[in-house]
Amino acid sequence: MVLVFLICIILIIITAIFFLIILSTLKIEIKDAELSNINDKYENKQNTIRSKIGKKYKIKISLLFLNKIKYISINLNYKKIQELKSKINFNKINIKKIEKEFEWSDCKELIEIKPNISYMNLNIKLGIDDVLFTTYLIPIISTIISIFLPFVVEKASINKVNYIIKPIYNNGNIYDVKINIGLKIKIIKVVNAIYKIYKKRKIKMNIYKENNNNVKCNV
Repeated sequence: MVLVFLICIILIIITAIFFLIILSTLKIEIKDAELSNINDKYENKQNTIRSKIGKKYKIKISLLFLNKIKYISINLNYKKIQELKSKINFNKINIKKIEKEFEWSDCKELIEIKPNISYMNLNIKLGIDDVLFTTYLIPIISTIISIFLPFVVEKASINKVNYIIKPIYNNGNIYDVKINIGLKIKIIKVVNAIYKIYKKRKIKMNIYKENNNNVKCNV
């Protein structure tokens, strides 16, 4: 009797945790992120150009139950991420196998996850060798962003989204991107996308096995 009671308690706890996660929203906040190939001393002059990722960024990952109650929160920065890299053996990750198994049709399922932007401050400085091309490129990028944003920004947060794109007229391909952004992803959509991809893989595997069995029978 006691054993049955314990099993019931365990099942209730597992079910509660399952629904807690399924009904949660993953919130990702990235602050002070920077990607640039402009030298720190760049002041509208031709200086040495090098690629760099800013080290001042901060990442906060949270889980919100029903998009309101926070019950898990993790803070990351450059130092913590470097520590994680030193502990994780990335050589064990078979990138070629992942690339081989990935199918472009999976993109359809991944797009359905539809992450929402809750706020964004984007600052882009961009320059190309061709000055005329730079002049045309800036409004093109601005137009693409303005078309794309309504599909990923929460309606209540549209006033919290700002972006500035400025040209850099200089000899060489130069860019400087700074961003502060908040993203929200519903866990149920992630689970649904994973399930659909898994189901599609399973159907293909069953078809493959059936074809192999038919070939063996014919032989």
